[in-house]
Amino acid sequence: LQLAPIIEELRNEYQGVLHVEVVDVGLQENEAMAKNFGVQMIPTLVFLDKDGKELTRNVGYASKEDILKKWRELGHDFLPAAAPEVK
Repeated sequence: LQLAPIIEELRNEYQGVLHVEVVDVGLQENEAMAKNFGVQMIPTLVFLDKDGKELTRNVGYASKEDILKKWRELGHDFLPAAAPEVK
């Protein structure tokens, strides 16, 4: 629940730049996905590459800054979709 506003903010701010998806692993229809990703605790953030391969994960709360920092550590420095291009 604490992550919901952060996830929504990332989704809106980085639309078209970063794909952000929330999966309710408590729902029976998402059970297979939870097992596939080995989710054992909530919240679990799974960072995937463009091909769907897991790069890393974070179990527990993470701030927006923590999430963006993790992407930078993985070599991705995303600019918000509304950010002007630097020329």
